[in-house]
Amino acid sequence: MLDHLEGIFDRTRAAARGRVLSVGTFPSLAAWLFPALAELLRDATVHQVLDHGDRLVEWVGEGSLDAAFVTIANQMRLPATVTAAPVAGDQLAVLTPPGVRLGGGRRPFAGLDVVTHTYDVSAEALHRRLSELGGRPKRVATAETAVRTGRLLRCPVVLPRGLARVYAGPDEEVAAAPVPGRFTLFLVTRRPAPPALAALVGELADRLGLDRPSGGRP
Repeated sequence: MLDHLEGIFDRTRAAARGRVLSVGTFPSLAAWLFPALAELLRDATVHQVLDHGDRLVEWVGEGSLDAAFVTIANQMRLPATVTAAPVAGDQLAVLTPPGVRLGGGRRPFAGLDVVTHTYDVSAEALHRRLSELGGRPKRVATAETAVRTGRLLRCPVVLPRGLARVYAGPDEEVAAAPVPGRFTLFLVTRRPAPPALAALVGELADRLGLDRPSGGRP
């Protein structure tokens, strides 16, 4: 709470010196999203905030955050003061470290630990499905943690495709996951959306290497 209040004072001081946008997202997306925003918003200062998606949306609703990029906007009750615009789409993938091979048939994960990370509320359903496919799912906190854990344990990693591509090494494979799972990244702002942020909705999917909201590739 104190950190949050201190951030408000910092943003107020910075606003006196030029255009400042306070933008929040969840930790796994931060290292991927904020550099893209820095490139697209060169004439603005982006104050970066990390937290859980529901809390970020709450802060947008109360006005202490200009925008949040989250994947749970369609899985929660949004405050009446905010609007959510689809920015990009993603789906689950399997990253396999060198020497790791999946089985065939209906139980491709038979006898294997499977490290997982998702950025919405579907983790429990994902773990049930992986167990049905023979795996022993192990949930971790972030995408980077998932990839590093998979390498150490020498086991497959199931996570969103965009994140898998970001963290995959040159000798690691990324393929479609044998389990369903699609995600939508939303831009959540107060009404009306800040013009600078609304203008980049069409470009951000390209910068992140994700699907356009309609489902087509950029």
